[in-house]
Amino acid sequence: MARRWHSLPLGFLVFLAFLIFTPAPVPAFEWVEVTPDRLLNAEKDPANWLTYYRTYNGWRYSPLSQINTSNVQRLVPKWILSGGTPGEQQTTPVVNGGIMFTTSTSITANRVYAVNARTGEILWKHERKIPDDPSSWLQWWTWAGLTLRSRNAR
Repeated sequence: MARRWHSLPLGFLVFLAFLIFTPAPVPAFEWVEVTPDRLLNAEKDPANWLTYYRTYNGWRYSPLSQINTSNVQRLVPKWILSGGTPGEQQTTPVVNGGIMFTTSTSITANRVYAVNARTGEILWKHERKIPDDPSSWLQWWTWAGLTLRSRNAR
């Protein structure tokens, strides 16, 4: 019986360490509709990158100031997403509400990824196989990116 009581503190410490060091669950994302108004006023929404250029003026400029010339040299990767074939991630990701959407192309498939922009966790992936018929390859070979739409868009 005494032996059992000695193992109780150790078991409790292991359980406590598990609770302390287990990461908290990532909260579910709430989709924010991509409306014409949001697209037209994208310059007022610096946390999102809803189109290829971010805004319709085509500058591809982010007004975020957390990264600047005095600290850019201290940047380190927090996560990396491999989309398949090396060198085939030639796209501009779009971001809405903390979800980053990106594409990649390989010899056999085109892929779309939805990624937690903070953690790099893949939320979902869609893969579309490229047909074996070479006459249709031009329409499948590369993707320049993707577009976000409203759930109700047809």
